[in-house]
Amino acid sequence: MSDTENKVSNKSVNLIDYQEALKASFEKYQEALARSKKHSFAKETLKTVNRVTEILKMATESLNIEVENPELSNLYDHDYNLWQQKTIAALKNRDRDRLDWENLIIEIEEVGKSQKRALKSLTRRLIEHILKINYWETERERNLVHWRIEVENFREDIQDLLADSPSLKNYLQENYTDWYQKSVTKMKTKFPIPNDTALELNSLLDNNFFGDYPNNPQDKP
Repeated sequence: MSDTENKVSNKSVNLIDYQEALKASFEKYQEALARSKKHSFAKETLKTVNRVTEILKMATESLNIEVENPELSNLYDHDYNLWQQKTIAALKNRDRDRLDWENLIIEIEEVGKSQKRALKSLTRRLIEHILKINYWETERERNLVHWRIEVENFREDIQDLLADSPSLKNYLQENYTDWYQKSVTKMKTKFPIPNDTALELNSLLDNNFFGDYPNNPQDKP
């Protein structure tokens, strides 16, 4: 057994050793093929194939590789759930060589983008429902209770998101004025809103704040 093949049988074998062992065995096969005569070809070929099979088995056991499965980069497009499972396993094992780095980076970036999209959507919907409670007089009596519940839900979701990723508070503060103005413009197409209307971010996130309109339906004049 060669030095390279000995490495494969060791439990600390890595993917490079595995690839080198296969390469060495196939080179032996090519050499046997070149020098073989017709009567000895089958024997030489069988011997080499058996050796390759043995190396594959040892490498699979040592590396915990499922040979029949596609690589992680292919799994990402064809079986996303399995890609996640294998990526998590590789991360837990600190197995950097088996990670699909390109798609993993994409996933991490997408998490950040999705959190920002969620924060923007929740904030705008919260603003819009505060405006509805205060200014949509023709629909208020029928929808007030529902709107208040929605305000509480949106506010809770925003607070949970900020608790998970506190740095998003900066993103919220930087974009709040723009989101508020766009929400006001959108709601003005449904009901009148005074031009001097203002809503501070701190008030928006205050659990007890529902605007100038009385907090409870029964307090409505």
